[in-house]
Amino acid sequence: MTQDDYDQDQTQDQHEEERAQTVVTQLVRSMTGFEDLAVASAFGKQFDQMSGTFCIRALVFVTKRREGLKDRDAYRMVMSMTGQDIDDWIKKIYESPDAEGN
Repeated sequence: MTQDDYDQDQTQDQHEEERAQTVVTQLVRSMTGFEDLAVASAFGKQFDQMSGTFCIRALVFVTKRREGLKDRDAYRMVMSMTGQDIDDWIKKIYESPDAEGN
């Protein structure tokens, strides 16, 4: 691999990471107050107090509620997710034309 190839790969990775952050930011900004309350009730913390995979689990929870799952069922589903499941979900929303998860 040449230096140019390496630099190009690094630039592409950086763009993909920025896009993923943008998608997550859009999803967070699309949350309603009712969804904030549902997250706090289900997880025992407000979204802005969460870190790591719990932030992503909370976002999956919100999208599953939007798809019609009851809070209890959405919570059980997200808490049953593996790390690979979370990675797959991130890829799914990243590739989705509807980046807000609506």
